[in-house]
Order: sequence, then structure tokens, then C-alpha cells
Amino acid sequence: MAQQKDKDDFRSQVEDRLEHLFREDSPEATDGRAGLVEHPLKGLKAVMLSVDWEITDSTMDSLLNEIKNVEFIYSEDKIILTFLQLLGSTGRYVKANKGRAHPEATRLINSVYESLERVALTEGMSRPEKEKMLLKEVSKFKKLKERVMLRKAEKQQPVVSEVTPPPARAPESKEIRREEIPVWKEAHEEPRPEGRFSEMSPHEAFAYALEEIKDVIRAEFRALRAEIKLWRESK
Repeated sequence: MAQQKDKDDFRSQVEDRLEHLFREDSPEATDGRAGLVEHPLKGLKAVMLSVDWEITDSTMDSLLNEIKNVEFIYSEDKIILTFLQLLGSTGRYVKANKGRAHPEATRLINSVYESLERVALTEGMSRPEKEKMLLKEVSKFKKLKERVMLRKAEKQQPVVSEVTPPPARAPESKEIRREEIPVWKEAHEEPRPEGRFSEMSPHEAFAYALEEIKDVIRAEFRALRAEIKLWRESK
């Protein structure tokens, strides 16, 4: 009974917050956005409030399921679909890692949703403006991915105990030939994503970012299929 009461209290608090937010998003608001009362994002916003309140398997499952529902509605809108793919990919990472997830991941989920809501609800927003907002979130997503990979690599590094090196031998004096002198070669640095975007038109940058997101999602599904195969073979 106490557990059911807690669930009812939690649901009531979420509904109260939703009602307050819907009043802020009403046509009388001055931010130029349409209301969420009958909008396809209404369910997704409710789930986002639950995720903001507490991250559990249940709330993350609800988030991923609601993303699929909204993807079906916006199946012809590539910009909104890419926002949803970013949201889903980050959500799956948080669900899989929970407390071990990088702290920036939950901030990215909120940031992507806020940008998605602005793009979907702001009347008269031009396509270049939408693409600019999307590219900003794509850049954040890539930075988070780099930080996650770096942290993973740091954890996997073996601990090496300090060893006192033997005293160095005095170098033998000899004439150094020219060909023995090492030459410093500048390492070729790959251009950063931001640099590539700045050299492209907004449309080209959007297309490039979209392909990169698709590659990330394909890699996730390949890894998932491999895990399922290993699980089946182990049974």
C-alpha cells in the first residue's frame, strides 16, 4: 500500500508540473512557440520529466518507446528524426550504464530535447536555423562520445609500478653522421569536426552530420547483434 501511495504521489507531481508547463507553452506565451497540449511531443515531454526526476530502467524504457512513437509521426522530417536518433542513442547509453554513465550524458539528453522542442514548436523557424541547432547538438554528442571512450581507455590502462632505472652509461664519443640525426616530422592532424563544418554550407554540414549519426547507430546495432550471438552461443 505504501509503495502504491508513493507511485500515486509521484504521478500527481509529474502531472502538476506538466500542467504548469503547458500553461507556459500556451498561445498567450511570448516565446513564439505553439502549445504542447495536443502536440505529438506531449507524451515525450511527460517522459522527460520522469527521467529528470529519476533515472531507472522503467523511465528509460518509457523514453525509448516514446521516441519510437514520435519517430513514426515525423518519419518524413529528417531534421527532427536526427534529433530523435541523438536522443535515443544517448538514452540507450544511459540505460546500459546507469550510475556509471558519464555525467554529461543526462545533460545532453535534456539539451537535445530542448532543441528538439524549439525546432518542432517554433512557428516560422527557417530550415537553416533548424540545421544550425541540430549541428550544435551533434557536436555535443561527438564530444561526449570522445570523453566516454577516453574514460574507458583510462580505466583499462594497466597499473605499472615505478622501477628505478639503472644508471646510464656514459656515451661513447664518436662522430655523428648526418643520416643518423633524427628529423622531426610534423604529425598530420585530422581537421576537427567544427573546422569541417565551418568550411561547408549549412546544407552540406547537415548532410555530413546526418551520415555520421547513421554510422554511430549502425555500429551500435552491430555491437548489439554480436552480444546477442555470444549470449545464444553460451546457452
